[in-house]
Amino acid sequence: MRKNILLWLIVVVGLLYGNNSSAQFKVIGYLPNWSGYPNSINNVDLTKVTHINIAFANPDATGDITAAAGSLTDLAVVVTAAHAQNVKVLMSIGGAGAPGSTYTTLIVNNLSGFVTKLVQFTIDNNLDGIDVDLEGDVIGNSMSSAQYETFVTALGTGLHAQSKIMTAALATWFAPQVTNNAASKFDFINVMSYDAAGTWTGPGQHSPYTLAVSDFNYWNTTKGIPAAKLIVGVPFYGYFWGTSNTSYTYSNIVTTYAGAENTDKISPASGGIIYYNGIPTIKQKTVFALNNAGGIMIWQLAGDVTGAKSLLKAIDDVIQGYPTDVAPTISITAPAASAVYTEGDTVQIDVNAADTDGSILKVEYYAGTFKIGEVYTAPFTLKWVGVGAGVYSLTAIATDNVGASVTSSAVSITVNAASTSTPFSGIEINIPGKVEAENYNWGGNNVAYYDLTATNLGGAYRTDRVDIEECVDNGGGYDVGWTDAGEWLEYSVNVTVTGKYDFQARVATQNATNTFHIEMDGVDVTGSITVTTSGGWQKWKTITASNISLSAGVKKMRVVMPNGGFNLNYVNVVSTVTGVFDGAASDQKSLIFPNPVTNTSSVKFYLKESGQTKVVLFDEMGKEMIVLADQFMESGSNELVIQRSNFPKGIYWCKISGEKEVIGLKVVME
Repeated sequence: MRKNILLWLIVVVGLLYGNNSSAQFKVIGYLPNWSGYPNSINNVDLTKVTHINIAFANPDATGDITAAAGSLTDLAVVVTAAHAQNVKVLMSIGGAGAPGSTYTTLIVNNLSGFVTKLVQFTIDNNLDGIDVDLEGDVIGNSMSSAQYETFVTALGTGLHAQSKIMTAALATWFAPQVTNNAASKFDFINVMSYDAAGTWTGPGQHSPYTLAVSDFNYWNTTKGIPAAKLIVGVPFYGYFWGTSNTSYTYSNIVTTYAGAENTDKISPASGGIIYYNGIPTIKQKTVFALNNAGGIMIWQLAGDVTGAKSLLKAIDDVIQGYPTDVAPTISITAPAASAVYTEGDTVQIDVNAADTDGSILKVEYYAGTFKIGEVYTAPFTLKWVGVGAGVYSLTAIATDNVGASVTSSAVSITVNAASTSTPFSGIEINIPGKVEAENYNWGGNNVAYYDLTATNLGGAYRTDRVDIEECVDNGGGYDVGWTDAGEWLEYSVNVTVTGKYDFQARVATQNATNTFHIEMDGVDVTGSITVTTSGGWQKWKTITASNISLSAGVKKMRVVMPNGGFNLNYVNVVSTVTGVFDGAASDQKSLIFPNPVTNTSSVKFYLKESGQTKVVLFDEMGKEMIVLADQFMESGSNELVIQRSNFPKGIYWCKISGEKEVIGLKVVME
């Protein structure tokens, strides 16, 4: 599909007449006045931006502006450098956590004087205008919608009288508190299309392409803002979910993880997930902005890198290459239209894609709206293994090196339900062993599981009704969330040895109290297990139902949730200590040395798989004496210390319970 020639002419005219052309496609970057300010302006390629917004400044009680970090001399350094490249500079007032009560008091008691001081501040410091970044923690809280409208109306009038501009940073989540009349007062609006997910929610893409589109449509259609006055906001940062939830700059991410610039998600080897926007998505959003909006806005420029991985460069590549770009071609070549499968089958999807003017960066696969995978290099093939019953319309989207994208024509396939509850992988899960929550049986609702929602609310892994999301517990993977009263999950298991077992459930919840129980062939074997709060939906802990008697054989194991309200990662079923060990480790790689223990000894053991590991010392009668460790441990060799002074003479037993194994060691205290 060839690009709009009129838009090409607009871009060229804007370039010919310099960065101050009002018709030019705007590239607006926020520059924080901390972390290297003002010299950070020297790291920005000013030939690739049209506006710099300095973040942030706020008034004191008298209405005088105080730069939060940096003197007026520092401000002059930035203004001089930017103006030398015909780049406009605005001071951004507000920011998250701005003193809303101070603004409100000034608006109510001295609006004219406050506006006069703001306008004079721009004149005195040779600024091109003010960016109003009062957000949802101010508007509708300490400041009413009417007060906000009064303020921006007066400020806009004062700035425009001095040939200055007034812009805003606004997000859709608090847009109802911004009246349509207030929104219309700005020369343009930087739409903050990010933070859809964050440390306050749970793992997920905080700034998907779809959010940029829906936010633009809202402000354009619902709020009535002309398209040319809407600037699409993009993030140069991401969020990490794992042992601690925090934000990472794009620079942090791509300098730590090889190839991270070409994707939107990284799963570190140490666990957790990082979501952000890489080059393909930034280019895709830039193409959308070129086609529909007045520009693109960046929070924030200090989060970028230089060179080939730069996101600012990616934006500029699209702008410079856009007039001559031709979108790639793409089609699904397998499976055949109207193909029929059975639930649990693997569907291999093959795509033929080509691009005449650049390499394809990414191909995404969808079953309806459910994303089932993506690839970045040829051949474009994906095996879809989480296939539930239903009729699916398969599509693929190819995105090229300048952000142009094209969607394949749809291929419809039918997946018939399995007739009975059958194992997810085709074979039963061995016990002792780990039962992953998301690997419940095939068979559909009320056969292999019971779920109250019509679709997978988590949008991950499988396409039936069970709500599955990506998990940031150690080891990553997926968990089953949004559990509700009466729901259950069934698994085909094979108990290899008759004996007693501990059921170690890995759970997370914000709720105070929930319960579940586990059944074997319809018999409740654990009794009610209480789940208390872990502190968050991705804050994980292990709760254990101990000494559960199981007979050997193939069984149907059900996790039954009378009231739901928690997330489940897995249930690890391990053998309990029921008698005397023979003194040798089960894997012949673990030992206690020296043994007998005279002062201190080392417990050395080898784990087949990384995971939560508990090391306990029992006396000869099986009484628990001390927990030496209960923590995540890596696969391979591990070591702990036993202090002889803690115990009287005698025979003891060391039980090491890993994810897929139990190791027993005899300990002699001299």
